[in-house]
Amino acid sequence: MKKHALLELEEWDDFDRAAKVLTQTLGWTESQRVDGPDARVGSFTKHDLHLWLVFDDVMGMALKCEGDSSHLSEVGDAILSALNYDKGGNVN
Repeated sequence: MKKHALLELEEWDDFDRAAKVLTQTLGWTESQRVDGPDARVGSFTKHDLHLWLVFDDVMGMALKCEGDSSHLSEVGDAILSALNYDKGGNVN
């Protein structure tokens, strides 16, 4: 499984914000979401691509996928940009 960390997104509520960007701004479809006491996972698809948005209290936020992962960095950067983070992790 390939992983792209979203180190700037550190809070529980950042998951909802990132999921909203995926669906409303970037055109992904959320097919499943699981909220646990210390972790959240959402499954997203777009065309033939699939990814998981994962938040864990210890590990933080990340995008994950199996197989072709060429889209992970681009999607991660787009999420951070939409949430007004620059590439250095600063809020614009």
